[in-house]
This record gives sequence, C-alpha cells and structure tokens, in this order.
Amino acid sequence: LEQRKQFAESLRILLEEAKNTNMEKLLVTKVDNLRYTSYVGAVSFKQFASIGRFAHTLDWFTNKTIKNKLGEDVAVIRDDRDIKNEDLITQRPINYPRQRDLVHYLLSYEDNDAKFPPITAVVLSSDSMKKEGTKFYNADGKAVKNSISFSPLDTKGDIGFLDISEEYVVYALDGQHRLLAFNGLVDLWNSSDKSLKAKNSSGVPVNNEEKTIRLEEYGFDNDSFVQDILNQKVVIEFIPGVYKGETFDDSISRVRSHFIDYNDKSEKLKKQDIAP
Repeated sequence: LEQRKQFAESLRILLEEAKNTNMEKLLVTKVDNLRYTSYVGAVSFKQFASIGRFAHTLDWFTNKTIKNKLGEDVAVIRDDRDIKNEDLITQRPINYPRQRDLVHYLLSYEDNDAKFPPITAVVLSSDSMKKEGTKFYNADGKAVKNSISFSPLDTKGDIGFLDISEEYVVYALDGQHRLLAFNGLVDLWNSSDKSLKAKNSSGVPVNNEEKTIRLEEYGFDNDSFVQDILNQKVVIEFIPGVYKGETFDDSISRVRSHFIDYNDKSEKLKKQDIAP
C-alpha cells in the first residue's frame, strides 16, 4: 500500500512537471474507433479562444468556400453532392450576431446552468496544408504521417501529450459558435471599457447601444468573475486533418464526412422531450 502511494505521488509530480514545463502540450486520451483515431482532452474557454480557428479562414480550403453577398468567405463547401447552400457546408456559416446572445448567456451564469457540450476540432500541421509539399506527401501524393503530434506516456499509447504549438492549426469542426462565444468573452475582457459591440452578418462590429454588452450591467463586484468563466473547461475531441496514407483531397473528403455524420444523423429533440 505504501509503495502504491509513493507511485501515485511520483506520477503526480511527473505529470505536473510535464504540464508546467511546456504549456504547448495538452494531456489527452487516445480514442480508437474502427476507422480512425482521435484524442480527447479539456481546455479552458480562454485557451480554446486562443488556439481555435474557423475553417473558412484557412488556406487548406482554398476555392472550397461559400461567400456572402459582400464576397466574404463564410463557410466551407463539400463537393460530393448537388450544390445547395444548406447542403454544401463542411462548417456551418458563422452566425456572428449570435455572439452577443451567447456571451450574455455566459455572463448570466447565476441564472442558468451554463454547460457547453464537447467540441470536435481538426488538427493540421503547417506542412500538411501544402498539397504539393514533399515533406508531408510522398511521390504518390499520400501523407507519410498524421497531421497531429501525439507523444504517449504509457506503453499502449492510451495517454499522452498533444502538441498544440504554433506549428499546428486547430479549427472547430463542430462547435464553432461555442468558439465564437469564447472569442467574444475574451474580447469583452480585453476591451478598455469592458464592453462588447454586437456584430453584423459579416462579423463587423456595429454601433448599436441597445445591443452593446457592458460588463457593469451584470452587477459583478470585481472582474474576477469573468476570469472564472474563462477558466471553465470544455471537452475537445481532436481529429487529425490528415492521416498517414491519405492524399490531400482524400483527407478533406473524410473531414467533410465527419461533419455530415454529426449533423445529418443527429435527431432533433421533439417538443415533448424538452417539456418541463
């Protein structure tokens, strides 16, 4: 029993040292499915706001985006079905006006049980996003490794550290509006007057006093409450954008299929299921 206690204490010390030595490493658990492997971990709202991106901002999806009336990229298409706006997206079009309501929801935590469901994110290395890159793709155009860097801590490789440094891009596949909310809360926190303007459909702040969120209106005695909210954690499932053996185009098609599965095969709640 004493040896087990000493082992547990040694393991705790080693994990703490590993986490504190390199903040660009995230402790995760590997999840093996029949056809692919993913990695599950938890990050704070603030951290995901820092590392999370939106798919339509990435060069990886060049010429595969949906544009709004102003010609701005707002979502990513999938080209394996007939072209219909609601049928094309690999990532839902970002509804920027929702940010205000989501931030309000987070700030009103005393009136609700604010709990965000897990987010699915895709991880790409800088080399994996270069279709003609010889470092990542061989002469046949197939990836020589995964676009994710996982360092196992155990023999089976079930637990380890995921590299989330600047060498890698992480974008929200399912959960981009949760990311939008986290971004809004960070912007509110960092603003000089502790306010957040509402955004139009293109993501541009608008001067509308009635829709502007002001921190003082929430009755916080001090700003530490906002920090407490930002320090909350959300579960993230990290999926490699490219697996070893995939071509550049194959990987994009697979990622699209993940998104389709999440949305086409999920059943909406019926009214009787959500009745009080």
